[in-house]
Amino acid sequence: MSRLPQPGGDVGNWGNMMVDYLNVAHNPDGTDKNADTPRSAAVVKITSSGAQQVLDMLSGEVFEITLTANCDFTLSNVPQVTSFGLILHQDGSGGRNVTWSFPVAWPSSANPNISTQPNASAQFTFLTTQKGSIWYPGIIRL
Repeated sequence: MSRLPQPGGDVGNWGNMMVDYLNVAHNPDGTDKNADTPRSAAVVKITSSGAQQVLDMLSGEVFEITLTANCDFTLSNVPQVTSFGLILHQDGSGGRNVTWSFPVAWPSSANPNISTQPNASAQFTFLTTQKGSIWYPGIIRL
């Protein structure tokens, strides 16, 4: 795993370590790796979740989804560093639960319980700096 050189240590290795560290997010020509796959700034609205939803990170920065069944969320096309917003709405029946098939560092290691009341909403933000190997949540409203 790349890391920054340590002051007073890593004598003679600073240059190689800095290049290794910068290569995590940059192409060899110095451009940003995330610039290779530009994202749409659109809000992606999904009016019927079904039992599974794949959120394509290239299709938008915010996903607004009406839950019509218990739903499992997965992700695709995840850049090295990215974030996205997720707005979930219970349908008129409510009672829908969600599961996350991507690694989320939830506070206290516990998945949040969203409201299952009819027409209730929950809002989240997620951030990764490791190409989706771990996601850090910001829960705005449950």
